[in-house]
Amino acid sequence: KSTLFKIIGGLALLILGVFLGKSFFASGGESVPVPTGMQYRNVGTSGEDTELTQGKEFSGNIIEVKDGGSIQKAVERAIPGDLIRVFPGTYSENVFIDKDDISMQGVVIKGKWPTLDGKKKINDAFLYSGNGILIENFKIVNYKGNGIMGQAGNNFIIKNNWIYDTGVYGIFPQF
Repeated sequence: KSTLFKIIGGLALLILGVFLGKSFFASGGESVPVPTGMQYRNVGTSGEDTELTQGKEFSGNIIEVKDGGSIQKAVERAIPGDLIRVFPGTYSENVFIDKDDISMQGVVIKGKWPTLDGKKKINDAFLYSGNGILIENFKIVNYKGNGIMGQAGNNFIIKNNWIYDTGVYGIFPQF
């Protein structure tokens, strides 16, 4: 008798959760009002714009990294305010960002994402210590440590990333 009540109660909670989740998170293609202070830039997915930064305008150069290139070398060339756009392909590297106001933006084209693959040998995909860092639109797989790790950076935005099969944490903003 007790087990039957637990099963019925569990199913009732599951149905209620699904209903509430759908009504709370459904977008249904509706337009969402844009908060003031937001800046938008096209990410190359399907012509839709993606929120990029809040409270500051894009002020730098755009550095592009294509399949076979090095994301880390682009970071080394970047100065505060720059946007690094990474195109679809597989990149096996650790990207260390120790500068402020650097935006890392993966470009998704026809369902193909830029993928950082640690091959179970590299510790972290992205490691940042700068302030005002943006990391969006990446697939991050097979890292021994973390997908994205922050160490003492403030005012960061991490969104729309696929992170799986990491050894410690997917996203770990420390301090």
